[in-house]
Amino acid sequence: MNITYIILIFSGLVIAVLLAKIYFDSKKPAEQKFANKGLAKYQQKLQEKKEKAKEEIVKIIKEKGSASNKDITEALKISEATATRYLDELEKEGKIRQVGKTGKYTFYTL
Repeated sequence: MNITYIILIFSGLVIAVLLAKIYFDSKKPAEQKFANKGLAKYQQKLQEKKEKAKEEIVKIIKEKGSASNKDITEALKISEATATRYLDELEKEGKIRQVGKTGKYTFYTL
């Protein structure tokens, strides 16, 4: 057998093993894939940022007496969806109260 064939066979095996590793790594849950890369630390930072924003929302409502979703989006420079999510969470936590059901006349108080 020629050395060229041996090298080709060996190269093919190495490539097959690498492709198998890539395939099986892609099937791992995201938490397991990123566990060693600081996923928990990243999630903690996101949670801290969220809690800080929610505290700022309560502060805004306390200062103004009430605030709308639009007031919050402009003050914190966040999307309407994010503001709505934070306001809903604060309402469920019992920290604020929604006045009105939907639309531009809806606002939040303490």
